[in-house]
Amino acid sequence: MNKKQLVTTCVSITEEEIDNHQDMISFAQEVTFGTFFKYVSLKDICMEFGYKYGTHNKDGLLLKDDWSVRYYKSNWKGKLCYYMQHSHIEYIFQ
Repeated sequence: MNKKQLVTTCVSITEEEIDNHQDMISFAQEVTFGTFFKYVSLKDICMEFGYKYGTHNKDGLLLKDDWSVRYYKSNWKGKLCYYMQHSHIEYIFQ
């Protein structure tokens, strides 16, 4: 199965995409760490954020244990997406 790719973040959307973003948030369903990473590459996320933590790390916080990160399933522009909210920024994957 091909993993979903990062398509945008809430800080990069255009003015025309604001309604899409509001709809995505309104209809989102929270999912678990495990469900999210069935569809999104953990390696890509760790590379994107420049963090060393993933699922096994003796040197710091694990992504799966980070209380400030949430995972969701929703729609972006009418298509299924998964997004991760990290530091109140939504990272959208399709």
